[in-house]
Amino acid sequence: MNCERVRPYLTAHAAGELPAHTASWVNPHVEDCPVCSSLSLRHATIRVALRTLPEATVDPPPGFAATVARRAARLKRARPIPIPPMIPPDAIRVLTDNRDAILGSAGVALGAAGVAWIAWRSMRSRKPGPRTA
Repeated sequence: MNCERVRPYLTAHAAGELPAHTASWVNPHVEDCPVCSSLSLRHATIRVALRTLPEATVDPPPGFAATVARRAARLKRARPIPIPPMIPPDAIRVLTDNRDAILGSAGVALGAAGVAWIAWRSMRSRKPGPRTA
């Protein structure tokens, strides 16, 4: 049996929570494999230790509630002003209805701009030849 295949089930094995069909192949491996047996024992020890810990309560630092209330009130007062949409709803409908045409035109414009830029760069990179009189 492969230890990597069994390892994800070791925590449930240590807690005794494996389904019967899974336990039927995990238990024999854990009994025969010293590494997996050690890991399962470690999981069981941690489980018992966690169950024996007392429930700890943590008190907030002094003034915590007042500080949170002050900051919440300050944020409530500093609400941003809602900005209405700049594009009217009719324009949005026109844009969404003609999306393919607009994207196609934008693609053609980008292609033309790229060709123009390449032509401009090639003309600027030419060195002037010798002049004849």
